[in-house]
Amino acid sequence: MIRARLGRLRRRFRYWLDDTRLAGPRVLKALARSAPQAVFVEVGANDGTMMDPLHKVIARSRWHGLALEPVPELFARLEQHYQPIRERVTPLNLALSTQEGILPFNCLRNQPGEPPLPDWAHGLGSFERQVILGHADRIPRIERYIEQIDVRCTTWAQLVREQALTRLDILMVDTEGHDLMVLRQIDLVQWRPALVIYEHHHLDAASRSEAQHKFIEAEYRLFEEGLDTWCLDTRAGSLIGPTIRRRLDGWLRRSRYAKPVQRPLQGLAQSSKPCG
Repeated sequence: MIRARLGRLRRRFRYWLDDTRLAGPRVLKALARSAPQAVFVEVGANDGTMMDPLHKVIARSRWHGLALEPVPELFARLEQHYQPIRERVTPLNLALSTQEGILPFNCLRNQPGEPPLPDWAHGLGSFERQVILGHADRIPRIERYIEQIDVRCTTWAQLVREQALTRLDILMVDTEGHDLMVLRQIDLVQWRPALVIYEHHHLDAASRSEAQHKFIEAEYRLFEEGLDTWCLDTRAGSLIGPTIRRRLDGWLRRSRYAKPVQRPLQGLAQSSKPCG
């Protein structure tokens, strides 16, 4: 019993130590200090806390913005989580896609007669069924847990009109393989967010290359850490100010997982994957 407890404590300490060394959270903390009233949009917000690097900063700063989540039960928890700061955060029961209307969406739910899903699996939802099936090594008989639901979708242009959005400082996209379809809609000349975080983990090589190319061509500085790519506008005058620019190289060196992106992956800069 004592040995098991010590093992858990050691694992928790290692996780805590890794977290303190990650470059991404350091960028967010510094950005919250230098831009305390930044505007964010989070696409695929889950329940507002699970695997979400933004939630601590949003809670502790004066950032305000939109949090989109299409799955009803996750959205209910998202609303509950942000209820104390609803004057700053607007949860929306929506998916951001390439067309408006109702579209089929795949998610995981507990099923009678099957072992309960691990907590992290409830946040695994995607327009792409194959993305979910790709986790079969971690969830035996995963196909038995997949349910297809109808979700309301909007486009970036429609979201901007409906929410009267005039400014975008931070964009986070975590849509389990649909990230490029969202990023393609963001005009970086018009919006020029200081920081964009997107999940590259489920993108194929061509899609990953296209996403990288989009930001490198727009003179962003990129690094990958874990499952995500972080894109920073480090030009003079950006919210990514001199403190972050000065310290970023050191943060990247100390992180066990960060890898600077100097150029797009080898292959196509434009993906052949259809939009939608």
